[in-house]
Amino acid sequence: MLTVLRIDLSGVCAYKAIKEFGDEFRGPSNSEISFVPDLLKEIESKKQWFKPSMIEGVYRIKLPLDATDQLLFMKIITELFSGTLTKENLGKYENNLKVRFAEAVKGVR
Repeated sequence: MLTVLRIDLSGVCAYKAIKEFGDEFRGPSNSEISFVPDLLKEIESKKQWFKPSMIEGVYRIKLPLDATDQLLFMKIITELFSGTLTKENLGKYENNLKVRFAEAVKGVR
């Protein structure tokens, strides 16, 4: 589930469109980055089994495009598990990730 969340937040789902269609898909609005509420609930329900090393394992998978980084991802998970990941914070993270996505796709050809 952590890997699915990372993929959802990476922007990699837009990678093929960027490769095929170019510049028109490079903007933040095309990032396909989102927080899926049911996935967050499912991850939160498993917090008793969570170990920080799991994040390291998730980041061993190399993605061709990634708006996240390990530190930001860990911060999101920590807030989720502590109950401080509010809708407002989710919106801020999503906006931040979309800006990071726009920067990350500059190198995609």
